[in-house]
Amino acid sequence: MRPRRLVIVAEKTRLAEGIVGFGLAAPPGDTLPPALPGAHVEVTTPAGHARKYSLHGDPADRALWRLGVKREGEGSSDLVDWVEPGDTLEVSDPVDGFPMPAGPGPLLLIAGGIGITPLRSVLFAARAAGRPARLVYLTRSRAVTAFADDYDGDPDVTLHHDGGDPARGYDLAGLLAEPAGRAIMCCGPRALMEAVRARTAHWPAGSVRFEDFGAGSAAVARTNRPFRARLARSGGVVEVPAHVSLLDALRETAKAQVETERQK
Repeated sequence: MRPRRLVIVAEKTRLAEGIVGFGLAAPPGDTLPPALPGAHVEVTTPAGHARKYSLHGDPADRALWRLGVKREGEGSSDLVDWVEPGDTLEVSDPVDGFPMPAGPGPLLLIAGGIGITPLRSVLFAARAAGRPARLVYLTRSRAVTAFADDYDGDPDVTLHHDGGDPARGYDLAGLLAEPAGRAIMCCGPRALMEAVRARTAHWPAGSVRFEDFGAGSAAVARTNRPFRARLARSGGVVEVPAHVSLLDALRETAKAQVETERQK
């Protein structure tokens, strides 16, 4: 059990559509313990829910712990709707469950939606250390992209909006074709993490890290099995390997069919 402490909500700001930022300060006479890049805290919400949130601020800044909270689910809605500056919250000390890989090698940070929060702190730390780091930040639209203004024009940051259309998704296959000495840190929706996991199966062991707070993608990875999908309209059958999404398998099948027709 991590030590828990009371903190004061010093700031509440709008980060994007449906996303609110909170700045948490130590009570007078107290100080916040340090947090490593990628760390998270567990917050007890006003309704008594326990929820984990990554710290997105600069790890060198000891004045505030900064959270980005997307308004979804009971716990997060509690914070967004009920908590205001001046309120007190109970939180755990930081949990370093998503550590930045050691060494000077380049980092590739892949964020989906609110998954930007731990990777933002990693980017701060990498730049402070003079370590090469590239951020690929994927969202549905600019309106729901937290910190979008901060990254406009940044040569090391790629912002990609797919409009909710899978056909406009980012080219992960091209991005992850070769390890090139890089280490990956990825956080976002389960589908994104599964796609990155599948695309990096050929990367060296230990070079790819995911943040799912101990649940989700790791469990999926242990239980994924190949299967066959039968297409209702055509009656065709698509083989879906383990760790490949049905959508990706359908795309590859369609590409192969087009290539076959082209060669006839």
